[in-house]
Amino acid sequence: MTARALGPEEYGRFAYFVWLTGIIVVFIINGITVTLIRFISESAGENDLDTASQQEKWLRNTLWKCILVTSGLCLISYRYLGLEIAAIPAALAVALAIICAISKSIYIFDVSKAKGYGNFNIEPRISTFLAMLIAVLSGIALYAKVGLIYFIIIFTLTSLLHPLLSFYFIKNSDINTNHSLPAYQPDASSRNHLYWSALLCLVALSTNRAVETYILNLNFGSSVVGIFIVAATLSRSALELVSVGLNAVLMPVLGNGLGEGGDDKVRNITQRAIKYMFFIGLLLSGCSYFFADPLVLLFYGDSFKDAALAFKILTLTGGFTITSGVFGAYLSFTNRQQNRAMISLAGAIIQCIVAAAVVPLYGLWGAVASTSIGTFATFALLAHSSTRRSSLALSIKHFVSIFLIFVFAMLVVNAYYLQLSNITLKILSGLWFGIIFILLSIIFKYWQKADYTILSRMLAPGTRSSKIVSALEKYSP
Repeated sequence: MTARALGPEEYGRFAYFVWLTGIIVVFIINGITVTLIRFISESAGENDLDTASQQEKWLRNTLWKCILVTSGLCLISYRYLGLEIAAIPAALAVALAIICAISKSIYIFDVSKAKGYGNFNIEPRISTFLAMLIAVLSGIALYAKVGLIYFIIIFTLTSLLHPLLSFYFIKNSDINTNHSLPAYQPDASSRNHLYWSALLCLVALSTNRAVETYILNLNFGSSVVGIFIVAATLSRSALELVSVGLNAVLMPVLGNGLGEGGDDKVRNITQRAIKYMFFIGLLLSGCSYFFADPLVLLFYGDSFKDAALAFKILTLTGGFTITSGVFGAYLSFTNRQQNRAMISLAGAIIQCIVAAAVVPLYGLWGAVASTSIGTFATFALLAHSSTRRSSLALSIKHFVSIFLIFVFAMLVVNAYYLQLSNITLKILSGLWFGIIFILLSIIFKYWQKADYTILSRMLAPGTRSSKIVSALEKYSP
């Protein structure tokens, strides 16, 4: 909605402002909230609420120190941040981004505190309310055909509402903090956890297309930034929401598996998770490939047409490497967090070097290439580290077979897709790909009897779906 209202040039400026705000938030938070949830949940679980209050006070003091340092550095270096918003001076624009970032950082700290105490309702309630408010205000802006400043005002006001709402909901919850207690004195374990969390956050920053966005803005202007951010946002929507959700479920499943069957059970769960995630990644990336052109045209307009091809490339990259989260979870669960952190750092360095080399020369396509190369490098290192010193056995034959099925389905549907001009039929091509891909995976026996057994347990007995699964189970090897 915002992109269609503003066009590539103005939307690029708005997207860069939002991006810079997010970058400042990462530097302010830098692992504090991860440590907050970790230690408060442990103390609250032991019913040691005084220690939980002290830990919160220690980390909130740390947060304010980070706010002061980060804000000061941003104001000093405002000339180099490349932020331009209509007639607003650069220093004022950066100050506005800092205010938004501080508001969101306090909000993230508050909802993380609530999660530490076991209250998971505050964040979704605030997010839902603000999403509806933003949609209404953006709709008014689209109807009134207003400019960039109005959208900046919307973003700033909703950012300021974040901590106010979190304060209100926490105050009216059952969370009680004793503010009169002195701050917690962290031991070596607490500090190490905070430092490693901070490192992973900063590494995630460099691999989250931050370097590419900054270089594009400096060298090619806001319109190219807008197109790149549209493509990156669409690819995240297509893949990362699914992978993040599944990976969040994976950790407790691994924990239960360790308790039930030890290391053998953990390896079995991980192997199956890799198999399932790889299939899902190929399925989603194939469907998204055919959805890309019509979706970009419908939602963003013809001025963003270059975003469609960039979206296709980034989605295919994400689909092929979607199992990185599973490999990372396996490393963490087998007490190799340091390996995971070092691999993430190595992948970030590779991506930064490639971005510095190719983005100034090739613009949007250099940014797409560096993102893809960094993603593949991290994936390869995670896969190698996960299988090198463990008995994690992966069937290469299965992965090659499903990849060949994917290629065949893509070629068949693409031959049909290229003949189409109707936008509805183009969207339906993505659905046809999904049906063909799933059917071929069954016909060529990618799924084994144990996979159907797992699926049948999720279905109500006696239903048509369960009967179909039972029939397939008999057919499978």
